[in-house]
Amino acid sequence: MTTVDEQIQLAERIAKELPEVTRNEWMRWMQIVKQYGLDQAIRYAERLSTDPTMRPAIQRANRLIARAIRSNQQVLKRLSREDQEATLGYVAWFLRIGTLRGALRS
Repeated sequence: MTTVDEQIQLAERIAKELPEVTRNEWMRWMQIVKQYGLDQAIRYAERLSTDPTMRPAIQRANRLIARAIRSNQQVLKRLSREDQEATLGYVAWFLRIGTLRGALRS
């Protein structure tokens, strides 16, 4: 079991690798994780990243998600399912905070 601080640090590290990913896109991807597991969700993101029927922004978001999760996959796999979901949930909050910061600057 990991501490909440460790989960938050991991989530922040992942979120920093997702500069152009919206919280909504992340939440869609998280639904795949919950339903099919992390490995399937990574493959799903990789598939969408090259799908010509997807808009370029969605392709890019999924490419970034797949890359960020692959680079942190070993750490995530060591977490229990519950801790994994909590960590990915913290990523969503970091993405939301980034969106709010951007809105305040403009």
